[in-house]
Amino acid sequence: MTMEGEIQGISKIIIARSDNLGDNILTLPLLFAARKAFPDSEIHHLTTGIPAALFSRLPFIDRLIVKNSSGQLKQLFAEGGYDLFIAAKPEFDEAYRAFVSRVGVRVGTAYRWYSFLFNRKVKQHRRECTYHESEYNLNLLRAIKPEVEYRRHFDFDLSDVNIEEVLLKLSIGNNPFILLHPGSRGSAFDLPISNVISFLSQYLTTDDKLKVILTGTIEEKSTCQQIVNAVRQNTGIELNDTSGKLNIRELAALINSSEVFVSNSTGPIHIAGSLNKKVIGFYPDIVPMKPERWKPLSDSAVILTPGNGSSKMGLISPDEIIKSLKLLLKLN
Repeated sequence: MTMEGEIQGISKIIIARSDNLGDNILTLPLLFAARKAFPDSEIHHLTTGIPAALFSRLPFIDRLIVKNSSGQLKQLFAEGGYDLFIAAKPEFDEAYRAFVSRVGVRVGTAYRWYSFLFNRKVKQHRRECTYHESEYNLNLLRAIKPEVEYRRHFDFDLSDVNIEEVLLKLSIGNNPFILLHPGSRGSAFDLPISNVISFLSQYLTTDDKLKVILTGTIEEKSTCQQIVNAVRQNTGIELNDTSGKLNIRELAALINSSEVFVSNSTGPIHIAGSLNKKVIGFYPDIVPMKPERWKPLSDSAVILTPGNGSSKMGLISPDEIIKSLKLLLKLN
């Protein structure tokens, strides 16, 4: 059968991105576009645990598969009956299993030593940050379907989360609030804690301030407590620290209830972007981490960088953050 015939006959698709939360969220436009391009096909997403939990109610994904072992991959591809494999992030073990299992159409990068395992090779260097990560992902589908229909925003169907109970559990109340996510679990260049403390200490003494809630993982608890203690000392105000208290869907619901989400370049900022929330993001001005590739997909996002090709995040001033926050809060 010709390649064109293989494409016409696609009925079962697996799209693989077995890495972090934010990377997977920026793969959602590809997954949605695949559903539009092949409306009668079954679509599986090979991913990791946290994205799988967040994506559990998305209607355009038929099955979420959490990658855990090479033996699992062997069985998955041997028994899967897939017609199309798309490597949103190339991994040798996944590409190899798709090849030996004779998946008819295998799409991936042209620039890995094992790229011979793909029969539709896409020539793009993501490190150059020419396009957004979601566009790089969509280009993989465009290799076989040049015209694609896609979306950038998804609500994750959070109806299973009782946000009133979450707010009560966290003692947040019903007043408007801002979320601040000060860590990144080492996945990004972070705004220094001293800058975070200075920003909060200044903002919380303004007349039109909103309540500020800290978010983070249990591993980031000590960082959040350092901020809480310093802000208490500087202002007398007690911040609400939710680090380690929420599962991923509860965090998404809390983000969805916030007025503005403030964060480094890490997974939760992409939850906010996907929900189309108002966002302030802190990014280094260096490849391959530039905001041109990694910014959140929100329509109302302010991205702050050190500028001039710098990764010195301390150059982002508290005044810049406050100015950006007030600007976003004025938007309807």
